Amino acid sequence: MRGPGVLLLILAVLAIEAALLSALASRRGPAPASSRSPLKGTLANLAAGACLVFAMLASTLEAHWGWNALFLTGAFLAHLVDLSDRW
Repeated sequence: MRGPGVLLLILAVLAIEAALLSALASRRGPAPASSRSPLKGTLANLAAGACLVFAMLASTLEAHWGWNALFLTGAFLAHLVDLSDRW
């Protein structure tokens, strides 16, 4: 696999992982009110990774710089959500 194909494969694996984790979390039932939601931080972490892969894909395809800025901003915001969930 060459070029953007590897990046698309990584995005597919991230999407499958997010779907599986969401399905497992829904089978376990609601979390106790006093505990933090482990799924929120995990999905935020996966979203940040996906945004970084999208930024790499945009660079590989020589897209307009605005796309890279958008994806990197999305990764930053997802990291902020992850950090707020951890604290």
